[in-house]
Formats: sequence, C-alpha cells, structure tokens
Amino acid sequence: MYSRMLHTSALNTVRKTAEFNSGNNVPMSAEHLLAQNNPVLRKQRGVWFTPQQAVDFTVRAVGGIQQQFFAGKGNVLTVIGNPPYNISSCNKSPWIEKKLADYKAGLSERNIQPLSDDYIKFIRFGQHIIEQQGIGILTYITNNGFLDGIIHRQMRRVLTQTFDRIYILNLHGNSRRNETAPDGSSDENIFDIQQGVSINFFIKSGQPEPEINNSSGTVFYADLYGTRQTKLSYLAQAAFSEIDWQPLLLHKPYYFFVPKDFSLQKEYDAGFAVSELFPVKSSGVKTHHDSELVAFEAFDEKNETYSYRVFDDRNICYNLERVERHRFAVMQHLLHRRNTALCLSRQQKSTDFRHVLAVNRLTDIGLFGDSTTVFPLYCYKNNKRYANFNRQIVRVIEDKTGSKIKPLELFDYIYAVLHSPPYRLRYQPFLKIDFPRIPYPESAAQYRQRVKQGCRLRKLHLFENVPKSAVRFPVSGNNIVRRVRFSDDRVWINESQYFADVPESAWRCGIGSSFPAEKFLKVRKNRKLSCAEIEHYCKIITVLTITAELTRS
Repeated sequence: MYSRMLHTSALNTVRKTAEFNSGNNVPMSAEHLLAQNNPVLRKQRGVWFTPQQAVDFTVRAVGGIQQQFFAGKGNVLTVIGNPPYNISSCNKSPWIEKKLADYKAGLSERNIQPLSDDYIKFIRFGQHIIEQQGIGILTYITNNGFLDGIIHRQMRRVLTQTFDRIYILNLHGNSRRNETAPDGSSDENIFDIQQGVSINFFIKSGQPEPEINNSSGTVFYADLYGTRQTKLSYLAQAAFSEIDWQPLLLHKPYYFFVPKDFSLQKEYDAGFAVSELFPVKSSGVKTHHDSELVAFEAFDEKNETYSYRVFDDRNICYNLERVERHRFAVMQHLLHRRNTALCLSRQQKSTDFRHVLAVNRLTDIGLFGDSTTVFPLYCYKNNKRYANFNRQIVRVIEDKTGSKIKPLELFDYIYAVLHSPPYRLRYQPFLKIDFPRIPYPESAAQYRQRVKQGCRLRKLHLFENVPKSAVRFPVSGNNIVRRVRFSDDRVWINESQYFADVPESAWRCGIGSSFPAEKFLKVRKNRKLSCAEIEHYCKIITVLTITAELTRS
C-alpha cells in the first residue's frame, strides 16, 4: 500500500506498482518502494503506513473478487493503494487535469476545488488504467467524502458508467461530523485523522453494464462502525464474500454511493426552495488571513462587528483590499443597515440538520464550522430597501393565506419550519444534501402560528429581549479558561471556577457542526474571560435552553 501522504511523485509511483500478481496474491508496496528509493522524501512527506489489518483485508478481498468475477481470465490488472487526501493538491499536470474534466462536466457550483483533491486524481488515474486495459480492479482506501458529496455527483455517475460493479465498505470515523455508531456508541477512525474513510472496490469485468438507475447491481454498500480496534479486528478476519453487501438504488441527479431514502421526494419537492425565494445570496466572508484580520479586540481602522461563529461575535478589519473574499455585493446589505439574514449550509456534515441561524451583521463563511451561505431579507438600492424575494413564490403564499405577505413575517414562517422537529425528522435525507425546501402553508391560521413561533426564535437568536439568566458564575479567581468540562449542571473553565445552573439541554444543544456552549469557551483556552464575556456566556446558556425547549415542542 502506498501512503496517503505521497504527493507529486506518487502519480509515477502508482503506475509502477499497479500490477497485481494473481498467482500469489501479493501486491507490490509503493510505501516500501518510496522508502527504498527515496527515504529522504519519505521522511519529509511523513508517510503513514496503512494498518496491516486493512492491507490484509484488501488483498484477500481482491483475491475473492478475482475468483468471483474473473475466473479463467488469467492475470488481471489491479490498482491497489491508499492515495493522499489533499485538497490543496500539488499534482497539477495538464494530463490529469484534463482527465478530471469528466468529473466536473455540467456542474453549476462555483467552487469545485474538492474535485482536485489528490485522492480524486488517483481515482481518475486508476480508472484510466483500467479503461485502457479493458478489464481490471481498482481498489483504494480513500477519504469517504466522495460517497455523498453534492459536488461529486458527476464523478459518481462517470464511475458507474465505467465499472460493472462498485463495492463500498464505509469505515466512517469522521470526527468532524461527530459520527457515532447507530447504537450511540463510539465510532473511531482507523487512522489518526479527522476525515472518514472507506475501502472501495471498482470492478470492470467486461460483463454487460446494468442501467445506472435500477437496483440490478451497479453499487453495493456496507457499513463498519465501532472503535479503531473493533474495526481492525473485523478487517483482520473478514472475507469479501461474507460481507452483507446491500445494493443501492441510484437516483438522478446525485447518484449517492450511500443509502438514501427518497420515498418522500414528490412531497418534499412540492414546497419552495429557500435558494429560489432569496435571489440575492452568497457564501459568508472568507478573509484567508483570519489571524491578521479577525480579532477579539477592535481594529483601529475599517473595524466591523463580525458574526464569526455561532453566538460568538468578533471584530473584522473589513478592508476590501485585504479581505480576499469580502462578498461585498451581498454583505453591503448588512453593513450599517437595518436588516436580518438567514444563514444555512447547503450540505450538512453533522448527523442532524441544525445549520440554521438568523444574523444581522457581516458573517463569516465558517459560522457553522461548515461552509455558510447568507440570505439577506432586504436589499438596498439608492438608500431604499426592498424585500429580497422571488415574487412568484410570494404570490403563491399570498393565495394560500388570503392576505398580503409582510417580508419579516415570511422570514419568521421559514425560521419556524426549519426549527420544527417533525420537519427535520421527516425530510432529513433531503435536508442533508441541498438547501432546504419549505412546505407552503396549509391555511392562514397555520401560517400565523408559524410566524409567531419563528418570531420568538429569531429574536432569541439575535439576543433581543433575552430573559434574565439564571446562570451564575459564583467563584472568584483569575477567570482564565484552562480545561472546559460539564458536570452536574456546571460548566467548569478551570480547576476552581465554573458556571452554575447550566441545564444539560443547553450544553447539548447543537447549532451547526458544534455545540455553542462548549465551543465559545474552548476557543478561549488560556485566555482570561472579561466581564462582558462572562455575562454574554450566561445569555448564551439562556438562549440555548429556550431554543432546546421550543424545538422539542
């Protein structure tokens, strides 16, 4: 197996190590090749060896695949490896870039950089090798982001057109998504990395290709959850033929390589898309130099209050010549303006849908920890404001409610729906893959009820009229955050100081990819909390407590 840390030299290395000797079932090891031929480079790259149990399983699985699909066909070309995962790829040869065009064709997204990740290039390269041979096996341990990434949909489609069968053993272990096993127990990675991984078998046997839209057997899938040791123990003894492979029904336009339940597609699609209601929108601000342009303290020039993380405002030096992606075309409508904006993420990395927040100022792209899109309620032109709405959608809502729609009320209706537990549960498969669609109101009474609920949540999240907090900070000390932990309704910041009367529901209330009650303090490790920060944290707990109560009901 070659290392996930190989870079420009790896494209040449894989070609040399692609042949698989079907007679003795022993693949050449690019890791050993690199160590032997260029030990200095190997040390510089920090090569990580693949766990032996994963290597053994992959070798056994390839042997089983050869017996099952290639009996009597002699030696079969097999590409085996664990390619590098690096979105900032150094492999920029014109040849591989041209090959990647197949994976990018027809995509409408502005940012398709993830499709230039090294491991994507290795998949495309291995696919090319098998295509040239006519038959063969491509087997990689990779980042599992391509299994369900929206931007990878064309890539998945192309792979199903090239290979007769694809088998995915999803090892999970994504700490960024706070993944757990289905029973709630711990789920760990087999590597010391945050990104989840999978073992993928792409098979081209020369048999007739099935239609990619029926379940006759293009893609098969299995999960492996648990601790690292549990997973490695399983891989040490598992046989390819004994795995409970589940055939996937692939759906246009995404062709997901993970199980998805789209039985409610027609019902869900009957609603209106938030991305269509708000014509003016953009990703949040991305400075590319946060250490210089974002701070706890105010800047001497161009200083603006900045929604940096959930309930955690900072200061930004909003100098358009220094902030690389200032998004001023959209952010100007929130700059010194009376306005509100809805923040969402197009695709969720967390287990549950919870990337929803109202803001009223400049907002960072990493507000949720994932990429954040900002939808302003109003736009301004010549100092006059107008609702940032698609009038056609508004007219349909007005027909259903029998009254003229006020912009802020429609915002609140949407905000209430997005926080509704039945809505989140019922449409979870759809909410994780694209901007949400909102059901039209069934009646004027239902609409008014939702507006009232959403109004309360919106004001709460903007820290307007927050009730007096019951949270206390009772012990005097240096106020320096050392180790944050929660125990018995107390949030400790060091060995002697804590916030008291903190409900567990507030501590475990997640917004975006993190938990604000924990995140606010952890990013201040080794900093002294100011009186204003202590007071604000007490309010955060109050807001989270009420949010948890409202969203439960």
